[in-house]
Amino acid sequence: MKNIFMLFLLMILNTSCDDFLDVKPKGKLIPNAVEDYDNLLNYEGIVKKCFSDNNKGSLLPYLTDDIKLSKALEDLYLSHPNIDRYNAYIFKKPYKNPELPDNIWVNSYRNMAYLNVIIRDVKAAVKTKADEKLAEIVKAQALIARAWQYFTLAQVYGPIYNPNGDNEVKVIPLVTDPEIGSKIPDLATSKEVLEFVFKDIYKALPTLPENVKHPSRANKKAAYALLANIHMFTNKWDSVEYYSEKAWDGEGKLYDYNDFILEKPDDPESVKVLGIERKPNNKENLFYRFSARSIGSQESYVSDELVNSFIINDLRFKLFYRKIKGKNDDDEFQQQFNYNAYYKTTGYSYPEVLLMRAEAYARNNKLQKAINDLNILRKYRYETGTEPLELSNLSQDEVIMQVLSERRKELAFITLKRFLDLKRFSLESGKPWYKNKVIHFIEDTQYEGEISEKFHLVIPKLIKEYNEHWIE
Repeated sequence: MKNIFMLFLLMILNTSCDDFLDVKPKGKLIPNAVEDYDNLLNYEGIVKKCFSDNNKGSLLPYLTDDIKLSKALEDLYLSHPNIDRYNAYIFKKPYKNPELPDNIWVNSYRNMAYLNVIIRDVKAAVKTKADEKLAEIVKAQALIARAWQYFTLAQVYGPIYNPNGDNEVKVIPLVTDPEIGSKIPDLATSKEVLEFVFKDIYKALPTLPENVKHPSRANKKAAYALLANIHMFTNKWDSVEYYSEKAWDGEGKLYDYNDFILEKPDDPESVKVLGIERKPNNKENLFYRFSARSIGSQESYVSDELVNSFIINDLRFKLFYRKIKGKNDDDEFQQQFNYNAYYKTTGYSYPEVLLMRAEAYARNNKLQKAINDLNILRKYRYETGTEPLELSNLSQDEVIMQVLSERRKELAFITLKRFLDLKRFSLESGKPWYKNKVIHFIEDTQYEGEISEKFHLVIPKLIKEYNEHWIE
């Protein structure tokens, strides 16, 4: 029997073609020139539907300590189409209705279907030398896109990669064959996913361009950022240091928040910040992937813990956080990055690259270098005149805590960042940043979520039923 998993992907492919393919025979996806495959890599799902739900939000940030819900928002979610977000907040698994499609799973494997077609077939479309060069670049960029998707997907549906464990837990299938009817492979272990991803990245690196027109496409620095990020989870901090140094492109890639101003500074309801480049290809984005909307605003609020982590001259807080009216009579802090169409990336930004390097320096006991990197970021995020950090008598753990504090504030509300950080911190028992559970409140009701038990999704029931050969 043909595997329904691949038939489902075919259905998606047949109904989701981009404009450049609409002239082809109805219901078929038949790119036959290298330019077609290049355009196929522009399929919006690869960039815009990354770990989000059908309403451009995501349940993953609800599995963090950066947001909170009120009683009014609880009442809203009880009739909300994305009640999975509320279920995540109260740690009620399974978060999604197991009888319904899972958008994160569907979007991920839809993207993989497109990428697999490109990786396998683009070289066959080569007719000229110019075609050959373009085909190599397109294939390399597809390999990086697939590597990022698979590595991240494994951390979402399985336990976090444990550098001190055996990592033999089966997590996701590594589908590489785009042929309809092909048997879906067995679930791969966390270790196998990592090995597969490294192979894709190293295969792509020599061919990737130095520069790209849009950060939705990977260049060499994007691949280096991906390698640095992966090694954060393997605890190979020499590698994090090496690759983040190669990915960093200097202070010219940072916006100075001192240049941003509020249009109506005396109006607490004002959200307009002037000076922002309101586009995905702003200069801070190295590898762009869509970040979920409305996290920490409208349908959730900023947690007290995150609010209290800012100091008064932090321009991120002054410009982008407001205590304003929410649902019913709620009067809570809300973030306003989304209102300002400030396109943060679930992929990698230059500020994140700098923070990865700072963390690597700190973990490698190069403490002054870590402080120097923090001061680079702070120069662009704090009011001019703010005293720089001094190493003084800070211990290694205290410097790491300084880095992680900046990381949390810089990457707040970006779909996956805090969720994945909490998972890796849960392995570091005895450290001041260690957390093995997250506690949420709705008024006086408390909900506790053990990270090892609650911080992963389950494979949809329908997919499991048609892949009985999977043994978890």
